[in-house]
Parts: sequence; C-alpha cells; structure tokens
Amino acid sequence: MTGLVLSQAVVAWNPFSALWEGIKQLLGLIMNVIYIFLENVFHVNSIAWCIILFTIIVYSLLIPMTLKQQRSLKLNSVVQPEINAITKKYKDKKDQASMMKQNEEMQAVYKKYGTSPTGGCLTSLLQLPIMFALYRVLYNIPKYVAGVREIYNELISGIMKTNNYNTLINEVVTEQSHLRTLAYNANGLSDSQIATEMREIFYNFRSADWGHLAEKFPNLTDVINNTQKAIDNANSFVFGLLNIADAPSTVISEAFNKKQWLVLVIAVLIPVLAGFFSWLSMKVNGNPTPETEKGTPENSVASSMKMMTTFMPLVSVFICYTLPIGIGLYWIISSLYRVISQYFIGRRLAKIDINDIVKENIEKYNKKMEKRGLPPQKIKPIVSTPVEDKEKEEKRKEQRDKAIKDSTEYYNQKSSAAKPGSLKAKANMVQQYNERHKK
Repeated sequence: MTGLVLSQAVVAWNPFSALWEGIKQLLGLIMNVIYIFLENVFHVNSIAWCIILFTIIVYSLLIPMTLKQQRSLKLNSVVQPEINAITKKYKDKKDQASMMKQNEEMQAVYKKYGTSPTGGCLTSLLQLPIMFALYRVLYNIPKYVAGVREIYNELISGIMKTNNYNTLINEVVTEQSHLRTLAYNANGLSDSQIATEMREIFYNFRSADWGHLAEKFPNLTDVINNTQKAIDNANSFVFGLLNIADAPSTVISEAFNKKQWLVLVIAVLIPVLAGFFSWLSMKVNGNPTPETEKGTPENSVASSMKMMTTFMPLVSVFICYTLPIGIGLYWIISSLYRVISQYFIGRRLAKIDINDIVKENIEKYNKKMEKRGLPPQKIKPIVSTPVEDKEKEEKRKEQRDKAIKDSTEYYNQKSSAAKPGSLKAKANMVQQYNERHKK
C-alpha cells in the first residue's frame, strides 16, 4: 500500500511542471517587487509601467546568454562554409563508408574551432521556458503579483459569502463569449483555488462585465464599483485612454462605433508596432549566411530563417491584435530592447577576433579532456579578422593600381613619338620591356 501511494506521488510530481511553475513564481516575484517599488516610491499603481520595467530587467538578466549565443553565431559564420564544402563533397555519395568519412571530417572541423553542431542552440533553448513563463505571468498578473491580487480580495471574500455564488459566477462566464475559454469550475477546488480562478476571470473583465456582475450580486454593488475603479486605475495606459486588460480588437471596434479616433489610432498602433519591432529585431539579430555565387543560401536552415523573418512579424501582429494590450506592450518593449542591446553587442563582438573565440573554446575543451585524462588539443591561429582581411585586400588593390598606372605612363611616354601599331612602336615596346626588366 505504501509503495502504491509513493508511486502515485511520484507520478503526480512532474519535475518539468515544478520547474515551469518555479520559473513563473520567480518572474512573478520580480514583477511584484517592481509594482510595490513604483507604488511606495512614486505612488504609481500602474501595471503598464510595471510591465515595461519588468521586461527591461528580465531581458537585461538574459544579456550574458544572448552574448554567448551571438559569439556562437559569429563563429558559425566561419565554420559553416567548411561544413558546406564537406557536404557538397559527399553530396552524391550515400554509401556507409562515405557517410562515416563525411561525419569524421565534419567532427574534425568542429574540433578545430572548439565548437559543436549545437553551439548556440542550448542558449536559445534555455531562454525559451523563461520567455513562455514570462508570457503566462503577464497574461494572468493577479495570480503572480501580490500587489494586484490584493485589489480583488474584498470582492472575492464578499462573493464567497453569498449563497449559490458558484452558479452565479458560472452564469457571468457563460453569458460572455470572451470569458468562456476560462471554463470556470469550482467543483473539488479549495477556497484559495476558487479565489485564484475568480481573479483570472475578473482580470479579463471588460467594462460591461462589471455591470453584469453587479446584477448577479446586487448586495455587493459598492464593492464591485470600488474594485472596478481600482483595477481600471492600475490597468490605465496612455493617460487613461486604454486599458491594458482589453484586446486591441475590442478597443478598435468600440472606438470606431463611438467615433473615438485617437483611441482607435493608438489601439491600431499596438499590433502594428509589435509586428514592426519584431521584424526589426529578427533582422538585427540575424546571423550572416554563406551564399553561393547566385546568392542563394547553401543550407536549408538559412532558407527557414529567411521565411521566419517574414512570417513571425505577421504572427506578432495577429497575437497582439487579439490578446490583451499588456501582452502587446510587452512584445513591443522586448523587441525594441533586443534591437538596442544587439547594437551594443554587435559593436562589442566586432572588436573580438575569431581566433580569441576559438582559443577560449579550445581551452574549455582541453579542461574537459584533462579531467578525462586525455591529451589536450593544440591552439593554432585559424583565420584573420574581417578587419585584417579588408585592410590586406585594400593594400593589395592600391599596389596593383599603382603598378598599372606607372606601367601605363612609362609605355605611353616612350611610345609617344611612334605611330600606334607601327613597326617602330612595336620595336619601342620590346626595348621598353627589356629596359624595365634590365635585359
């Protein structure tokens, strides 16, 4: 019996779910600290400003991971041409021996640069759960931010003291199409869990929904009105013209009907700016891809990235048009922050020699080999920096142009007395050649 209970507990406890919830709770804690800071220091109860500062802080904490990823992308711009050459070499060879030889040569290239096929990918994967958790926190702020959660406490306490309150709340949810997806069901839930469900519902309320709630709970009209004012004040955005809990699609429709053109324009700008900055951030963060003579990317990954640069901004527009303005605000600030940070990261990486990156990678690799009792890999210069290559090319071009100019002037001077194409002119050219080469 004990074994059965233990096994059920192990199944119930999912390490991934625990990690996922832990990340959300940590992000919620950061946001709550920001909210309390703004309230106590600046006397501002603004979830919009909280989202802005929260996004900047979280992405600032991710800068080391982003920098590591960009270093890998810079190194990949040197590694990829060699990998492409090997792939091209074995393009038509599908036998097992050739495939093994191809893999060996590729591994040798990665070893030479102290990297791996997944270099930079792990960093991106580590950021994904953080980004998804961040989205969930912003989508249900009262659940994770205690300062906002307290706004609903008096209302929820009063509702839970009302007879048959579960049925009444269910009616409010089912009567409004935008609330039905929340699927409120209090059966089998504790009081704290029911309160959490109610906060999520109330946070997704539109202006008219508060009136419907007051109709279901007439004895709580004053509490409902006070709660609505408090949360509307916290959700106020752009001098009170917008509510960050509303979706731009709803705001645009209502503003058009009421002829509130300024509100309509600002609501339209939310998804448009989200799409634009999403596109801009992808363009700025995109790594250079080796190309063929015709200018076509040599690998399918490059083609996929190019398609994503076009497709993802459109997805951003759709998401930020249909979801609450708070999500759109986060999307705009995060994309804008990535553009600005990438500018400074790019300037820093431009000063780093590829050889320094390779040296650092190989030193890390050698430490691993040392722990395993294996011989270290020698560090050799791999490539010159793009700046050095450019300087050498410009110097060679100057020398070549000068030699051509000097030679042209010399021959023109010596052959000026002879008719072009004549026997004398040709004889002069032979004489000039011998003089130039001391024959």
